[in-house]
Amino acid sequence: MKTQFKPTNSTNRIEVVDALRGFALLGVLYANIPFGGNPPIESLYDETIHFLYNFLLSKKFITIFSMLFGFGFFIQFSRAKEKVINFNSYFLKRMGLLFLIGCVHSFVFWNGDIIMSYAFGGVFLLLLRNWSIKKLIILAIVFNVILTGVTFIGNTALGWAVYDYDFAIVTDLALTNSYLEYLKMNWITSPWVNFLNDMPLTLFFTFGNMLIGMILGKIGFFSADNKMKPLKRWFVILGVLLGIPASYYFHLVMTGNLELDLPLLWVPFAIIVGMLFQSLAYITLFVELYRVVFINKILSGFKYVGKTALTNYLSQSLFYLIVIYHCTNLFQLYGKLSEPETYLLATIFFIVQSIISYYWLKIWRQGPVEFLWRKLSYSSIKLENKMKKIYIILTLSLTIQFVNAQHRIAEKVSFKSGNETITGILVKPNSGNNLPAVVFQQGSGNFAFEGYENEAWGPHKFYIEDVLLQQGYAVLYCNKRGLGGSTGNWRKNDFFGRATDAYAAIEYLKTLPEIDKNRIGVSGHSQGGWIAQIVAAKHDDVAFIICLAGPTVGVKAQIYSHDKFQFECEGYEGDKLEKKIEKRKNGLDKSYKIGKNVGIIGAAKHLYLIFDYDNDEILKSIKCPTLFLFGEFDINVDPRENILHLNQIFQNKIPKNMTVKTMPKGQHGFYKVENQCVPWEEAVKNEFDSNFKNQITDWVKKLN
Repeated sequence: MKTQFKPTNSTNRIEVVDALRGFALLGVLYANIPFGGNPPIESLYDETIHFLYNFLLSKKFITIFSMLFGFGFFIQFSRAKEKVINFNSYFLKRMGLLFLIGCVHSFVFWNGDIIMSYAFGGVFLLLLRNWSIKKLIILAIVFNVILTGVTFIGNTALGWAVYDYDFAIVTDLALTNSYLEYLKMNWITSPWVNFLNDMPLTLFFTFGNMLIGMILGKIGFFSADNKMKPLKRWFVILGVLLGIPASYYFHLVMTGNLELDLPLLWVPFAIIVGMLFQSLAYITLFVELYRVVFINKILSGFKYVGKTALTNYLSQSLFYLIVIYHCTNLFQLYGKLSEPETYLLATIFFIVQSIISYYWLKIWRQGPVEFLWRKLSYSSIKLENKMKKIYIILTLSLTIQFVNAQHRIAEKVSFKSGNETITGILVKPNSGNNLPAVVFQQGSGNFAFEGYENEAWGPHKFYIEDVLLQQGYAVLYCNKRGLGGSTGNWRKNDFFGRATDAYAAIEYLKTLPEIDKNRIGVSGHSQGGWIAQIVAAKHDDVAFIICLAGPTVGVKAQIYSHDKFQFECEGYEGDKLEKKIEKRKNGLDKSYKIGKNVGIIGAAKHLYLIFDYDNDEILKSIKCPTLFLFGEFDINVDPRENILHLNQIFQNKIPKNMTVKTMPKGQHGFYKVENQCVPWEEAVKNEFDSNFKNQITDWVKKLN
């Protein structure tokens, strides 16, 4: 007679694990906070919050959560040895049901799902349940450190993860007012749909953490006896000695202050090891503090959320979807709260979760999702064949529904420019041939389009990409030399060198079968406007150029003009203003001479390469349709001076191929401001001008 396998009851649960699981859920809630906006609402505490998030929260609590799932599997395996003969069939059914729950969670509510990964990994834990502790430790190191580290380096440094969708969808996901559109974008960006890009890293790390959880169960880590005291002491020591520096380096990497060049490829492995020990230190400290009477009264409050962990995990996603995201057309708080306010809101929600869980468990033994999962898992109904049919139907229906959902595609590209390799991101409509295209050149400084979702906002996206994609154009964002994976050094490259790279981008586009070779133009913002002008002047096959705040004066005149307006905004006037301007000119002259005489590549050397640039003859050589776009209150490129200079070059007869437009109240980034002295950090909180965008659209339509 087969023994019946019964669910865990209140007498054989480990209370401290429930409390720890609830504590981990609070960290997961914080880690998933959807914060942003265009631009986001800033606060005085943002920098501190970002540091504390990377230092204390990021990756640590989902690590703990994953370890506890592995521990939970171990408990089931252990009890199965005593009570169940045919455990494998039951467990596979349970993992299949968990995977289905994850599918619903991921595709209907929140694509940051981890449940499917647990179900996927749980099947393999079943195969390893009888392995020795030594073998499990070795396997955990392989998955958690080696495979995770190698995959991370491959994805970030070697370009293994190449997406075929527009990264802008990630932000649009929070802002769309249509739930159907949300479902479409959710499918497009799903890690499981983009399996090879997203899931190997997640599955390796998650499975490694689950192995650690199973190891903790095998060694009796959560037992009340003292045999684990030495190990726990080492967990805390290593969590401090390795975890703290690892989290600091993790913060540097995440904020872009540390680039993982070849000599630093050891850093990801060190970060992973350190954060694992930091997570184990968190677990150890929680378990030990839980046994202190007066602290137990506080920490035990987490156990109610922990006992209903699956329900609460899903409800957190539902909360963010309903309250933060716009698709439900309810509260729509995304972009309306500062980061501290969002964390406060999440904390209040967790408190509400705790209260509801407390009263729920007074009536029922489990959360509602746990009950459903248990009911189906322990039923005598054979679900294997039915589940296969459900998987097939679900996959087919979602594929049919979303196959044409994507309106644009973004992909990383590279091409040769002389001896250098230039990288970029090509954004194009989802369908169609003979596409016209534009090569985009960014302004001054060391900015790359590696993080497209951040770098492509502002005027680049609103006034160029959005306009051109609607008209069926492709847009190629080009990185400067030495940035975003491009070879070389941008500081060694003058404007004509940049123009050479831009034209190499045009030649690359001509090799693509879907691009119309006769309709490729160039656009540039700020300094990139000079580059667009040079390319058009040097090459007759450039179809058009669009200059966003691109100067018509030379470099010296542009810098002197900007400095004068900046000093006026700072309150200088009269003789003090003249002295300030003269001092600045002298400083620039010194930098110019240093750059001329010193071989070291730096800011002074780059200034020397571009300072004498004058583009009068370049402007006279441009024959293609040209659109100059200025902002009325642009302190960097004053429209009056630049339009006046354009008239002087052509003796008040600007050629018909050139169109000049000025955006009322626009600043250098084309945000609307009230005067020329509004700081950039304040300006970016304002809006763009849709009417001005419409004027650009009308100009582009005439090109066709």
